[in-house]
Amino acid sequence: MASQSSLTDPSSANSPITYQLDECVNDPDLAEECNKSGLVFVRRTPRRMTGIGTEDVTIVQYCQQHNLPLLTVDWRLPDSQTSLLSNENPGVVVVRNDSRRTITTAIIMAVLGEFKSRLADWHTLEIRNSILELWPDGVLVRTASTSGVEDTYLKFADAAWQKRFVGIIKANGSLP
Repeated sequence: MASQSSLTDPSSANSPITYQLDECVNDPDLAEECNKSGLVFVRRTPRRMTGIGTEDVTIVQYCQQHNLPLLTVDWRLPDSQTSLLSNENPGVVVVRNDSRRTITTAIIMAVLGEFKSRLADWHTLEIRNSILELWPDGVLVRTASTSGVEDTYLKFADAAWQKRFVGIIKANGSLP
C-alpha cells in the first residue's frame, strides 16, 4: 500500500480536489484505489474522529472548516445535518446501493467507477453546495438552501444527463 506522502500532495498549486472519507467508509484500500489515478486526492478520517460515538456533526464541521467535500455511504447524514449543509458547504457525495445487500468497498468502487466512466471531467467539478447520491443507474443531485432541499434525479440512460448535471452543479456552486 502506498503511503500518503507518496501520493499527490493536496496542498500544491495544481493539486486535484481533495475529498474526505467519513468513518462509515474509512477503508485504506478505498482511499488508495481512489488516489491511484492522481485525478483526486482522498483523505482517510482523522484518528481523533474514529471510534464508537463519533457524531456526524463532527466530520461535517471538520469538512467545512477545511473546505473538503465529504465522501460517505451514510445516506442519513445529509438529512441529519440539514442545518449545517443548508448554508454554504464544500459538498457531500453519498454512494448508494440499489439492493438490500451491505455496501462493500467493491460495490462502492463499482458505483464510483460507473459514474466516472460516464462523465469524463468528473474530477474537475467542484460540488460546493451540492449533495450527490451516486446510484448504479444515476445520480440524485440535492440542492440544499435555507429555503429547503430540491432533488433532481438524473438517470445515466438519459442522453442529456451530463449537461443537466454540470449545469446544476455550477449553479449550486454560485449559491450564497
